[in-house]
Amino acid sequence: MNWSTRIIILYVGFVALILALVFGASSQTFQLVTEDYYAEELDYQAQIYASQNAQELATPLTVYTDMATKTMILHFPPEQVSVQGEVNFYRPDNADQDKQVVLRMTNGQQEINLAGMARGRWITKVRWESEGKPFFHEEGLFIP
Repeated sequence: MNWSTRIIILYVGFVALILALVFGASSQTFQLVTEDYYAEELDYQAQIYASQNAQELATPLTVYTDMATKTMILHFPPEQVSVQGEVNFYRPDNADQDKQVVLRMTNGQQEINLAGMARGRWITKVRWESEGKPFFHEEGLFIP
């Protein structure tokens, strides 16, 4: 095999590699964190204030996860009797699996069934309002 054949083989291999990379890159799916990314970015300061409100509570929101029974229990502060809000479960690698639960407290706590949720990493975002004041709490969740 002479040097010109080797150059042609190298060139064809390089072209095949570039075509494979272009095809692989074009078949990737890119999901935004939310569909209304720019609108939520403008409201981010309100989320910062709500997070500060949650940190300033005398008794903070506590989140207990029991993987044996696949439940999550949110314990709200006792001074917050009338609470309205939602819990968002955000899946970083697949937006189709995101889940939203409306808060319906009994005795100051909310129990959420995690049985139907996929294994892996989740981000739990709790947004609630009590007496006209917004609150926000975020924490990670790993379902084994």
